[in-house]
Amino acid sequence: MIAIIAILVALLLPAVQQAREAARRASCKNNLKQLGIALHNYHDTVGCMPGFTMGSVSGTNAWNGFSGLVMLLPYVEQGNLYDQLDFNQIFSSTAGNNNRQYTNQIIPAYCCPSEPASGNKIDTNSAPFTYCFSNGIGFSWSAKSGPFYSVSRTRFRDVTDGLSNTIAMSEHKVSTNFNKEEFRVRYSVPNPSPIPTAATSASVAIINNYYENDCKAGTTSSTYPSEWTANRWWAAGKCVSGPYFNTLIPPNPNGPMCDNNTSPTESAVKSASSYHQGGVQVLMLDGRVAFVSENIDQVLWMGAGTISGGEIGSLGD
Repeated sequence: MIAIIAILVALLLPAVQQAREAARRASCKNNLKQLGIALHNYHDTVGCMPGFTMGSVSGTNAWNGFSGLVMLLPYVEQGNLYDQLDFNQIFSSTAGNNNRQYTNQIIPAYCCPSEPASGNKIDTNSAPFTYCFSNGIGFSWSAKSGPFYSVSRTRFRDVTDGLSNTIAMSEHKVSTNFNKEEFRVRYSVPNPSPIPTAATSASVAIINNYYENDCKAGTTSSTYPSEWTANRWWAAGKCVSGPYFNTLIPPNPNGPMCDNNTSPTESAVKSASSYHQGGVQVLMLDGRVAFVSENIDQVLWMGAGTISGGEIGSLGD
């Protein structure tokens, strides 16, 4: 009898796990849909979308500015939290109104349920999140190929490729184990020359050669300060630890993030990634959410990241 029960459990367990992941994936999709609505409401109110970073606080550097996710708080039923923030101080400041006590709070709407770190702090000074803004095929947070860059004010009418063809947001795993290559940041990696500016097969060849032969061979921090922890703070206007990704490399790459200098505020390659089997969820600028395979054609993926490259293609389901 015990043997029969054990066999039944062994048969049922995979089905139960699949059902749970399907529910988590559906919840993740709904989170992104709500963020799509929030982006549209923000655009209707302000006249443009937020930048992934909103710039500097007076007297500080730009990377200490607030992220675009902060700007969306009033549109995801977090208006009370938004009202508590002191925008005269940096996002993590303990001075003034003590922003840290608010920006260290985990926001469920910003977390994919399939992410193991979802709802869990890496340490006391952290507020992990999943969803990031697309910088397109830029090698820098100031590159303007995608809808979101440093202090951007992109309007829907600027997206000449069409809102339904352009990526707004996607997922990125929270760095929790630096012994795994996918969580590492390789830095001091010179950008390729020439830097690709279009979604073409020639660009793919340059990018992939750079990623395999330069990025993966770059220097790895031995101490991993908090700024090198991907998706550590939803409020941070930074590339690695904040809500930024680009579409140079297809989702779930077999390799690290990489950077062209020693500043974690920048990021040359930070690809979409998730714990969903086979791909990632992607929010398009028209509000549609698609599941995109990690085996997607790279030219199509790159093209979907740009706002005015002239590429037209449909992503996912």
